Amino acid sequence: MATTNIDAVEEFKVLTNAYQAEYGRAIGGQIQVVTKSGTQQFHGSGYWYGRRSDWNANTWTNKRVTPEIEKPETSRNDGGYTIGGPVFIPGAFNTDKRQLFFFFSQEHQRRTDPVDDRQARVPTALERQGDFSQSVDASGNPFPYIRDSTTGLPCSPSDTSGCFRDGGVLGRIPADRVWDPGLAILDIYPESNFSGGNGLNYTSQVPNEAPRREDLLRMDFQPTANWRFTGRYMNTKEEILQAYGTTWAGNGSVIVRARLGGSCVGTLRGRLPHPLATRPCRSRPPGGSRSRPGAADRRPRQSFAPCRRSRTGANG
Repeated sequence: MATTNIDAVEEFKVLTNAYQAEYGRAIGGQIQVVTKSGTQQFHGSGYWYGRRSDWNANTWTNKRVTPEIEKPETSRNDGGYTIGGPVFIPGAFNTDKRQLFFFFSQEHQRRTDPVDDRQARVPTALERQGDFSQSVDASGNPFPYIRDSTTGLPCSPSDTSGCFRDGGVLGRIPADRVWDPGLAILDIYPESNFSGGNGLNYTSQVPNEAPRREDLLRMDFQPTANWRFTGRYMNTKEEILQAYGTTWAGNGSVIVRARLGGSCVGTLRGRLPHPLATRPCRSRPPGGSRSRPGAADRRPRQSFAPCRRSRTGANG
């Protein structure tokens, strides 16, 4: 489905019920939109709409947290233009500017949309050194139980004989047993920036990015006063970047590219200069001509039938 900007709309109609046959498949309300067309003179318009996070106040939920969470980043730059007029070649084609017209509109949207605050757990400063003595579980309870597989013993809150210890501290891995690639993996995660309880220690509000482009081109050709041809091309392209993924694609989906669609529609409208009529063809009735009783001086009575043209052009 393609969309267009408001400056390209000439008129619209809202249909709620009692649809005609051409709308029989619809079950809800419909909106009919008529786009603008070019005229004998050149006309155009331009616009820009903007928003910035610096112009907004912080949210109530962000101000409740200590330390206060910064305002979510947001920006919006919607700019577009329209232009329309006649298509002509001076002294050669459409010199009176009454036959061929065009109308073109384009809009570019550059947006970063704010999202809700997201909280998660990331490795603490001690855990990045191999010290899990201060680690907690999802309920906020201490959980320093890191099993040493070389002992073959269990490691649990009820039996810590198989857990790592260093200097008598439960959960601390000795320096000579720390695996450097494992520490490097922990450094991939961002550092903690707040304490929210239950082990939550990281918050972020990375906005979604949604650049969008809309194009519309309409051409109108009127060779005579009775015939008019209209063609329209519409195209919409959008590329969405979602840092936290989508609900339908699952966590971890980062980029959603969507080409919302393009359409090319043409209509031909005309009006005949006079009503359709068939020219009668004369043909003799079976048995030859026959005169009316009492009117021998009149021409023989003949029957008339619509004139049909065969492939060779003869009447039949």
